[in-house]
This record gives sequence, structure tokens and C-alpha cells, in this order.
Amino acid sequence: MIPSTTNEVGNFTQPTVTTREPQDLIIDMIEICNILLAATSVFLNSSIIILVVCSPRLRKQHNIFTFNMAVIDIFSAFVMLISLAVFMTRKVPRILLTTWGSSIVSASLNILLLALYRYVTVQVDPFGIRNLVTTPRCILACVLTWLNGFLVHIFVIFDEGSTWVSSFILFFFALTGISYALIYRGVTSSRDVRRLKENRRLLITFVSIYITSVAFWIPGLALTIFYSENDLIEDICVLSLNANLIVNPVIFWARSNDFRTELKRLLFKTNIGPIMV
Repeated sequence: MIPSTTNEVGNFTQPTVTTREPQDLIIDMIEICNILLAATSVFLNSSIIILVVCSPRLRKQHNIFTFNMAVIDIFSAFVMLISLAVFMTRKVPRILLTTWGSSIVSASLNILLLALYRYVTVQVDPFGIRNLVTTPRCILACVLTWLNGFLVHIFVIFDEGSTWVSSFILFFFALTGISYALIYRGVTSSRDVRRLKENRRLLITFVSIYITSVAFWIPGLALTIFYSENDLIEDICVLSLNANLIVNPVIFWARSNDFRTELKRLLFKTNIGPIMV
């Protein structure tokens, strides 16, 4: 419906049509895309969570951080859906924006912890002799990602400056990159061909998630550091962040033989064989 105003001329009332700027139409299209991306993210990440919960074969230590990442992505997607669907024509409440931002901090920390987990299991204690990595410790680490996000949420509520949050995330990304570089060094130095092949495949999977996360988050981080009041730029940055919520599960499904094998087993009730840890 085209909004209009009226001007009285003599005995006649002439409608004055107010046309929308092309930029406004682009912003509307981006917001619709954001809603679709967030909804798709809920579906894809829910499939990972449901599969882990329903399949005892996948309830393994090395899937704890993957499970946590899926939960964080779903939470982010739900907050985004509420923000866009309910407040599309109004100003989004600050508490929703900070909640969404804190979930991004939790996700970046989870990516770092996943890299550290792989570093310890590949480089420091590959055979678990020193028992450095245990299931309770992994669960506690995941809880800390949520606690960290909650603390960031509280601080941002009382402090409108968000530049330090972006610096926080960039610091996590830097540590993650260093961890994966050390992992690569350990993987390539292994003499066990079977273990080398398995670790290399896992490394490619998680490095892909890391690289795409950095690539999709850079626009949003740049926006907070060099703040811009342009609505179009803000929506493009949000679109980039929402796209990352879909890319993560897509990469995981494409690279994980274990999850695809177990999905086929559950859907078709076939016994394909044991899943390798």
C-alpha cells in the first residue's frame, strides 16, 4: 500500500503520493532475507542437536563443542527472528540487540575452545595418557562460554560503547588462529598414517568453520569499531552475521561422515556399522 497525504485545492482534494527511496526497498528486502536465514539456521542447527540427543553413538566427548555451537547459533537465530519479525517497523529494544551481541561473543569463545581442545588432543596429549581433557571439563568449558556471554551482556547494557566487545572477539579469533597453526604443525609431523588422515580431515572441517566465521563477522566488527549510522550498511552487516549461522551447520554436515552415517541409520533403520571416535 502506498502512503499518501492530501492537499486541498479549491473544492478538490488532491492526493500527494509519497514514494519510497530505493534504499528503503533494499533494506526491506535485506530484512526479509535475514528472517529467512535465521529460520533456516534454526532448522539446520536443530537437526544437529536432535541427532546428538537421539543417537547414543554421537554422544561423544568430541561432539560437545559442536553441540554447544549449534545451541548458541539457535539462540542467536531466535533473538534475530524476534527482533526482525516483531519489531520490523519499530526500533528494536536495546536489550535484544545486546542479547544477540553477547551470543556472538559466546560463539567466538566456543570456536576458540574447540581449537584448544583439538590442540590438546592432537599435540599435547594425543593418546589421553595424562587425562588432560575430560568430559566434565568440556561441559564446564561450554558453560563458561554462556557465562562469558552473559557478563558481556550485562556490561554492554550499562555501557553503550561496544568497541571493546569487538576487540574482545578479535582477540579470541587471534588465539584461535594461533591454535590451529600449532595443530597443523602437530598433524603434519605425525608418523601414524591413519591418525594423520583422520586428524587432517577434522582440522579442515574446523578451520573452514573458523575462516568463514572470521570472514562473515568482519563487516559487523568493523561497523562497531568505525560506527556508521547508515541503515543499509547496518542491515548488510547483520545479513552477513546471519549467513554465518547457516554456513556453520552446512560445513559440518558436508564434512562429517559420522553425522551423515548416523542420520541414514536413524532414518532408514539400517545398521551401517560403528562410528569411529
